[in-house]
Amino acid sequence: MPPNPGSENVEQTINTSPYAKPPKECDLVMKGGITSGVVYPPAILELAKVYRLRNIGGTSAGAIAATIAAAAEYSREQKGFVLLEKVQAELQAEGFLLSLFRPSKETRPLYQILLNLGTTAKKSTTKTGLRLLLQLTGSCVKYCFGWFATGAAIGIGIVCLYFLLWSGFRFYLSAVLPALLPLIFFGWLGGVLASGIKLYQIIQKIPQHNLFGLCTGMPEATEATETTGSISMTEWFHKTIQNLANRALDATPLTFQDLLDKPQVDHQDAAITLKMVTTNLSQSQPYVFPLETNVFLFKESEFTRLFPAPVVAYLVKQSAQENAHPGAVSTAKLPGYHFLPRGTTLPIIVAMRMSLSFPLLLSAVPLYTIKFSDVAPSQSTTPGEKQTLPTEADLQQHWFSDGGICSNFPIHFFDNWFPMRPTFGINLGSVPKEAFVQPRVEDAPQARALDPEASPAPIKQIKSDYQSRGFVEPEDTIADAVDLQPEGTIPDVYLPKANVTPTIDWIEVGSAFQFANAILESARNYRDTMQAVLPGYRERIVQIHLEEGEGGLNLAMDAKTIGKIQEKGKQAGQLLTDPRHFDFEHHQWVRLRVLLPLVERQLRTLYIRPTKTMYTNLFEHELAARVQGEKFPYARGQAWTEQAASLIDNLVAIGATFEDDTTLAQAVPKPEPVLRVTSDI
Repeated sequence: MPPNPGSENVEQTINTSPYAKPPKECDLVMKGGITSGVVYPPAILELAKVYRLRNIGGTSAGAIAATIAAAAEYSREQKGFVLLEKVQAELQAEGFLLSLFRPSKETRPLYQILLNLGTTAKKSTTKTGLRLLLQLTGSCVKYCFGWFATGAAIGIGIVCLYFLLWSGFRFYLSAVLPALLPLIFFGWLGGVLASGIKLYQIIQKIPQHNLFGLCTGMPEATEATETTGSISMTEWFHKTIQNLANRALDATPLTFQDLLDKPQVDHQDAAITLKMVTTNLSQSQPYVFPLETNVFLFKESEFTRLFPAPVVAYLVKQSAQENAHPGAVSTAKLPGYHFLPRGTTLPIIVAMRMSLSFPLLLSAVPLYTIKFSDVAPSQSTTPGEKQTLPTEADLQQHWFSDGGICSNFPIHFFDNWFPMRPTFGINLGSVPKEAFVQPRVEDAPQARALDPEASPAPIKQIKSDYQSRGFVEPEDTIADAVDLQPEGTIPDVYLPKANVTPTIDWIEVGSAFQFANAILESARNYRDTMQAVLPGYRERIVQIHLEEGEGGLNLAMDAKTIGKIQEKGKQAGQLLTDPRHFDFEHHQWVRLRVLLPLVERQLRTLYIRPTKTMYTNLFEHELAARVQGEKFPYARGQAWTEQAASLIDNLVAIGATFEDDTTLAQAVPKPEPVLRVTSDI
């Protein structure tokens, strides 16, 4: 339940909180990484002491962190970030993360076997192969006992039959002894193969049983939280968001519009913009929520399996209110289907869950559209009448999965030519354990610059063997040097400098599995990776390197491991808030040094080419076509055309002012970006 605003203890906590009145504002974007997301709460808490969060975005686990940060910021004045400290402690509790993932009854054998094998595979020892073999056998016996026993019996029976035939159906001790080893082997093999058949059947049925995932994020219909003694993942998210936002659990879910409508604080705008990415697999493209317009419907029975009851009830009620006006597409012949609430009236937990749907681990979120051919005729119907009556046969199903499939680190969110506040990024990387070295305290300058009491151990270093450069800058550029620490290392929590050639993580590709994984990672992360090393970006993106066994799919991390990850998050927040490591004026200067040469080149192109004549002719042709009753695409009126012509005249005049010997495009920071029109993501 939300705290009582009249409580003296609450008021005292708010007034003495280090988050009460931050002097600055910032934006924040966070990368996906499943359980790696435990790194974010301590980083957010450090930022919240200095900055008010205005624009927040992320993908997958980064979307979770963005949602939680937005909820805490929404009720900052009602101790939102004080409550976030408790969430951070809750995440560190032994076994808590694992308890949030609750497979269904049908998928539990596959989930448990994969979890056990994954945990064992992380133990890099010479006995790993044997450990995996024993773990596989034990898991098959425990979770597929009937199938394993049947397969083992068949394998043993085949061996017995063979030796009986070989001995002429006579029992000899000399015939039994040689059969013992084959009996054990074929019994084991038969059991494992039979278990494999069972697991294959589970995989085949995942789309029907669990919406393409091992876990829905919610308890099954026959399972209650009170009987299991734990809370499911989406239930916990809903509870946490509502609590941080100072709302009751059964109250209206926090929406994007609620964040935008946050009242001014000390006569200053405090509105919060939240964005997150999800992937529409049915259209092979990402979507950024909240959507500007909505064409998607949801099926109530499916959403009941994916979201808590108060969330579904709000969606149904809001949909009915928004689609009650004349001319709306009717769902009269679609019982149980409802349009998603439009734009910012959508609860933030819905978009967060859609961004988080990690493939196969968590169920995808199904939405629906009405076939274009069935909607198009409605444009010509009589105004004020509901004449479009689609049925289920007219629906197209869309599967929304993890946003990280397309963009795992949308650092371009909230980009601005002339930024008025910093947009920080938190980037996560993973390198092998052998890449880390423990430095001496005197060799860890960034560690000394942080809070020594909170971080008694020096930051680990990444060997230069696991760092490389993607480009080399000419000697006459503004780059100073390669930003390496003593003996060619960099800290595992690291904020690059703007005018220093950045290093890029290097991972060895030595096996077929590593090769396939490298292809996947390159395909989905290349754009975000290249964006993050650009000047104007890299100096505001803190890099956090995690070891093997930290974050990712490691659901069963112990409290010590989670504590180490959270400590890195705290160090990241301290780096971003320390003026010795990030100077906003320097950042603005770098952005200007990058932007102006790009603008100049485009304007010079206008001057060099016969642009004015070309566009003058274009405007004349458009006007002539309009007189003749024809229309150019997106045609506008006379006033717009005159204004456009005046703008082009001014741009051409500006381009004419540049001369070769006074050009701004000298010693442009590298790697040099391009200026182009592109999609939102």
